[in-house]
Amino acid sequence: MSSESDGTIPPTRAARRAAERAAAQASERGTIPAADADSPTAEAPSFVPVTPPLNPVDAPADAPTAVPVEAPEAATADEPEAPVEDPFNLEAFFSAGRPDEAAPGPTETTPAEAEAPLTVAMLVTPSAEPATAGGSSGSGRRPGRRRKRPFEGFSIIGFLGEILLTAGALMLLYLVWQLWYNDMVERGQQDREAASLTEKWDAEESAQPGTPNDGVVPVIAAPGDGEIFATLRIPRFGPDYGAPLAGGVSKAKTLDKAGIGHYPDTQLPGQAGNFAVAGHRNTHGAPLNLVADLRVGDAIVIETREGWFTYRYRNSEYVQPTAVDVLNPVPREDSVAATQSVITLTSCNPKMSTAERIIAYGLFESFTPRADGAPTSLTPTEG
Repeated sequence: MSSESDGTIPPTRAARRAAERAAAQASERGTIPAADADSPTAEAPSFVPVTPPLNPVDAPADAPTAVPVEAPEAATADEPEAPVEDPFNLEAFFSAGRPDEAAPGPTETTPAEAEAPLTVAMLVTPSAEPATAGGSSGSGRRPGRRRKRPFEGFSIIGFLGEILLTAGALMLLYLVWQLWYNDMVERGQQDREAASLTEKWDAEESAQPGTPNDGVVPVIAAPGDGEIFATLRIPRFGPDYGAPLAGGVSKAKTLDKAGIGHYPDTQLPGQAGNFAVAGHRNTHGAPLNLVADLRVGDAIVIETREGWFTYRYRNSEYVQPTAVDVLNPVPREDSVAATQSVITLTSCNPKMSTAERIIAYGLFESFTPRADGAPTSLTPTEG
């Protein structure tokens, strides 16, 4: 190949093919003599680039002159119209750059196609980033992979949704801990404290024996606020059930710490009148959680240092929180002198709510001194 250029722009492959088709059609019409197809040396007519004539004044004497080429005649109506070549034919575009592929033979075309300008679709691809020795780009990213922008895909609604889901899960875990696991732990702790008090009082009785039961009910000293002076035992709630009983009904000092609280303005165990107590129905050991399960005749026992005061359950009712007359010496009766000793258990209703109060009543049955041993009323309840 010569390194010198004659100043002309070489035609593209598509242009040469169009010129060959035009020359073939012109040869058939007698304008340009066609080459002998049977000749072994016959070659397809080649395209001769024609440069525009120079200025006659400046043109050299030996400069080649342009050879006019007669334009082909317009196609007749009977001649079938050739398919228009797609200028965006990617297969033809890429095959043009492969020298080892044989060029397709000339195909028929119309003069309009021969004279139509050729358009080549240029495919622009992003240049790949320079690869490093390890085969990856200099920034550590794979070639052609877009870097994710900071906060791309971030959504305020999604973020708030995740926070709410997390808060809901934490709240659920807290409720499980507070209403089930913590109650179970504190319930067991209160049972053990009640059993410990029984052992302590039994040991004191052994050291200083009291008088046998002579039918006299002892008088219990009024306890201070938060001072534990007795335990509540209800066989219906379980054979090991026991709840420490302290003075006052303060939530912080008594109900949350001891378990059961005694209303200061009511009577003490065994005295004529109303021995009223309160306790939680949920949380903090829930000592009165099963108060609604009591049946007529169930034993409600108050254990003190002196002995056991046995009451028998009678009935229950539901009242508004403002119904304080349940604490009267004769419950729900005003200005009536008490002749019997009753016990009143108060708690919230329904569970997890303070909308109402559940009230359970019991009548005093007997007192058993510690010197006589535990009464039969503490026998576990069946059914």
